Amino acid sequence: MPGWVDVMKGETSDWEGIFDGFRSTLDRPAAAYWWELSEAYPTAKVLLTVRDPERWYKSVYDTIYQGVKSGEAPTEDGHEFWGLLQERGPGPWFEDKDRAVRFFEEHNAAVSESIPAERLLVHHVGDGWEPL
Repeated sequence: MPGWVDVMKGETSDWEGIFDGFRSTLDRPAAAYWWELSEAYPTAKVLLTVRDPERWYKSVYDTIYQGVKSGEAPTEDGHEFWGLLQERGPGPWFEDKDRAVRFFEEHNAAVSESIPAERLLVHHVGDGWEPL
């Protein structure tokens, strides 16, 4: 958590330190830094998971956003972490469903357009685990 807080504050981009002992990452907060990570690890594969935008919104609203909104945090650094993460994801504006869905669709388009096809796997949630 402290490493991520430092990254979010712009104080470091110590990806090697954050991922020491790991070979992959998924979801938040790494998804918010997909561009920086794809640049730092130019041979890494990028997995873009897509789904119906309405179902995505409901899922995020009912889970991740509730933690953000309530300020619940898993560690002593968590409150700062959640506040900083809102700058790149579900913040107070997430109550506006249309804006949130646009955020989701623009994110998917940016990843699809930016990552070379040989590095990108677009995974549709309904396809199950086999394509992965």
